Amino acid sequence: MNRTKTEGMQALDRALRNKLERTVTEARDVAEVAARAAIEQLGVGEPKPYAHLSDQEKDLRRKLRIHGRQLGDSLNGGKDQSMDRLIEEVAYEHWHRMLFARFLAENNLLMYPDPDDPVAVTLEECNDLAADEGAANGWELASRFAARRRPRLNHERSTPSCRLLVLFLLLRCRGTPDYCALIV
Repeated sequence: MNRTKTEGMQALDRALRNKLERTVTEARDVAEVAARAAIEQLGVGEPKPYAHLSDQEKDLRRKLRIHGRQLGDSLNGGKDQSMDRLIEEVAYEHWHRMLFARFLAENNLLMYPDPDDPVAVTLEECNDLAADEGAANGWELASRFAARRRPRLNHERSTPSCRLLVLFLLLRCRGTPDYCALIV
């Protein structure tokens, strides 16, 4: 039998669907602003690395430039590099991690990865545990816990460069609006 509605589930009210759509769109826009800020802070689009960058940051910058070109970002005149596709991918990766962490937390599925006895944790508990676990904040820790539960396909899609930049975003771009709060 072909059914058009899932049994037991009601459609979300139109006003709530519209609010959800606006919130998701706004959060994605803020994620792109944050991704652009982090990428510009590393000077990814510039011909030469900034002098203040550490060796690790220069290596990350180089990997991001390569990955951007693999995505289709072009070298303009062989010097400056466009960054639109790289920014889009990094924003998507970061947004997806935060959204998935929120989903898991709201459904009591965000797990502290104790090998003997994994236990569900809340976002508030992630905030409390962050310093002990070496995370910059609760969202970074929640994202780390959520990453362990992501489908394998998404892990394979995520490049090492994007994972490094997501960490860079979390650690360095604190002045950027916290779009994680929009996922409330």
